[in-house]
Amino acid sequence: MARVRANTGYASGPSLLQEPYITLVDVTRRVGLLANDLTADRPKIKGADAGHLACACFAGAEVFVTRNFRDFSPGDVYKGVLLRTPFEFGGEGIFPESAIG
Repeated sequence: MARVRANTGYASGPSLLQEPYITLVDVTRRVGLLANDLTADRPKIKGADAGHLACACFAGAEVFVTRNFRDFSPGDVYKGVLLRTPFEFGGEGIFPESAIG
């Protein structure tokens, strides 16, 4: 599973960008239009939150992990991306047991 970060030109450090699970997504016009569509579909999701989820959708991410459930609903799926809260070690995993097989 890949972690997706919007490529806004800012970096947290060279080691983060070299991790194999990080995929940089350029914030292009197509991503912006997807974020706009997302806001139209779900009016509570705006601005940077819409941009982050649009990048995840554009990159083909399976899961979007966020603590912002004022605007997102855990367990929802948007364009094939599952919205989840972070999970803790020893707690519930990202995927239910039935999906793992």
